[in-house]
Amino acid sequence: NTTQKSTAHVNTDRMPLPREIRQLYRNITLCADILFIGRIICFGTISQKVLFTSIQPIKNRKKVETILPHIAVIRDIYRTRGFKVTHLLTDTEFSVLRNPLMAMGITLNVTSADEHVPEIERNIRYLKEKVRGTVNSLPFRVLPRVLLNGSIHDATKWMNMFPCKAGIPNMSPRLILTGLRTDVKIHCRVPIGSYCHVHDEPNPSNTNIPRSTGAIALHVQANVQGGYNFINLTTWKVIQRRSW
Repeated sequence: NTTQKSTAHVNTDRMPLPREIRQLYRNITLCADILFIGRIICFGTISQKVLFTSIQPIKNRKKVETILPHIAVIRDIYRTRGFKVTHLLTDTEFSVLRNPLMAMGITLNVTSADEHVPEIERNIRYLKEKVRGTVNSLPFRVLPRVLLNGSIHDATKWMNMFPCKAGIPNMSPRLILTGLRTDVKIHCRVPIGSYCHVHDEPNPSNTNIPRSTGAIALHVQANVQGGYNFINLTTWKVIQRRSW
C-alpha cells in the first residue's frame, strides 16, 4: 500500500567559513597511509589542525594509478573551502609520488626506515576501533563485503561529525570542510544494520508489482536532504532511497 511521496524542498545554504579560520589554517598538511580492515584495502588521510578524516576503499596499492587520483580529489575538497594542501606526510612507500605531487603544488615528506607518521597511525587505530564496535553490535554472524564497506563509511562519518579536542574549537571537521551542520532528523534516522522495507517508486506506476523491497540500512548519503544507502536483499546491490 506504499504511495509515492512528494519530494521535500532542498535547502542548499551552507555556513560560510569564518575569515579568521581561513587565514590561520589556510595551508594544510595532510598525513596519509594505507590501511587494511578485513580484506578491504583503504587509503586514509587526516589533516593537521583541521583534523578532517577521509577513508576511501581502493582496489589495489598502485601509487600513481590508484592513490594519486584520490589525493587530487581530497585536495579539491579543501580548495573549495579556501584551503590549500601544501604538504603530504607519509612513509617511504609513497616515495614514487614525489614528482607527481610536486606538479600539483604539494611537497612530499616521507619518514625514515621503520618510522611512521603518528597522526595517521592514531587515526587509523581509532577508526578500526569504531568499525570493530559497529561490526560486533550487529546481529550477523558473517558480514558481506558491502556491509563492511558501509561500516567503514559510517565510522568515518561520525569521526568528522563532532569537534575534536585537538582541533578547531566548537567546529566539527565536517562543518569546516562542507559548511553543513549535523542534524539528528537527517543523519540519525536509522542505524546501520537495521532491516527496513524501502519504498520503491516504479515507473510506470499503474502496475501490480510490489511497492517496497527488503533491505539493510547502511549510511546516510552525501546529500543535503538525507537520503540513505541500503543493501537490496534481492540483488545484494547498494540502492539509494529517501523513505522507508
